Amino acid sequence: MERECFFNNDVTFLLPTDTAEVIIAGDFNRVISPADCTGKPTTSRALVALIKGMGLRDVWETHPQIPAYTYYTNDGASRIDRIYITDPLQRRKQGEETVAAALTDHFAVIVRMALDGTRMLRRASVWRMNITLLEESSFREIIKEQWRKWQRYIRYYPNSHMVGHVCQTEDTRAVHKETELNFF
Repeated sequence: MERECFFNNDVTFLLPTDTAEVIIAGDFNRVISPADCTGKPTTSRALVALIKGMGLRDVWETHPQIPAYTYYTNDGASRIDRIYITDPLQRRKQGEETVAAALTDHFAVIVRMALDGTRMLRRASVWRMNITLLEESSFREIIKEQWRKWQRYIRYYPNSHMVGHVCQTEDTRAVHKETELNFF
């Protein structure tokens, strides 16, 4: 009931008045069709109404024959993490994929779009973590706990070979292991 109120009231209140180019993305915790899951579907009429009312399209709808489940449990799999876009943005879409994401039990949904370069504001091109966070023991504990969780779920993610396996040789694995021990 609370989620239905969120989709009916809160989302529409938060949206801009000009809805020509809108992206709504996230973990919706609901499916809109029984085809979006292998178990018992938990659907949302309010989410379906929001999508239809705004003329949104699911970025994955071009591949309905390819399951793109984003969340797995012992009871089945579902596609509860999605990206919805309006038609003008759909025409700019160049591709989409799901990939394993670190520190979460969901797959990430990625959409690639061609954007108008004249409208984009350029900022620093490289993100850098504030390394002083590593000095805080509470932050290190959070990272350690999230890493332990990731290690328990890693087997469910077919692309996980791309996460956390930077070192390829025996020499670099030893250096990596030593660095990891120093960090934690």
